[in-house]
Amino acid sequence: MTDKFKKMFDISMKFEKGNLVNGYVNDKDDAGGETVYGITRKNFPKLKVWASLDKLNGIVAKRGYKIPQDEMEEIMNVYYKNFYQRVNAEAFNDVCLGMQIFDFAINAGVSTAVKTLQRLMHITVDGICGKQTVTTANVRHTKSVREDYRKARIAYYNGISTKGNNKKYLKGWIKRAETCDKVFL
Repeated sequence: MTDKFKKMFDISMKFEKGNLVNGYVNDKDDAGGETVYGITRKNFPKLKVWASLDKLNGIVAKRGYKIPQDEMEEIMNVYYKNFYQRVNAEAFNDVCLGMQIFDFAINAGVSTAVKTLQRLMHITVDGICGKQTVTTANVRHTKSVREDYRKARIAYYNGISTKGNNKKYLKGWIKRAETCDKVFL
């Protein structure tokens, strides 16, 4: 894992865990279901952290669980392989754009994050962040691509906020989109 990934991971984890020790949540309104550090049990049920959390009684104990290094490394590997590498975040010249895409992939899925960028740049929309997508983003004026991407991300959140109980998450999603890359500026 690279230093760039570690910094992006730390930024995204501030949103995923909020003010909690590990971000443990089991919100009935969240389509992701039970999560820790933003990782859903339904998508990654074999992580060691779930066995550790299952030994604890009550939400307070689960939220207070300090994740040991081996479990944290496993969580970081999930983010690295399933999000960071799949959106090719390392390849973007504009680290802020890479941060936006990586963070949006975590929050909305890899395909949504990449397709949003591809639509903005008017290139083939296939949800795969390959050479054409990265090269096109790198040769364009990156600040405007980044700003347009952030706006498209917010528009996406506004669109899904009308479904189910998503409206309660809208303010946090918008704050996340507006601030996740500012640490690199």
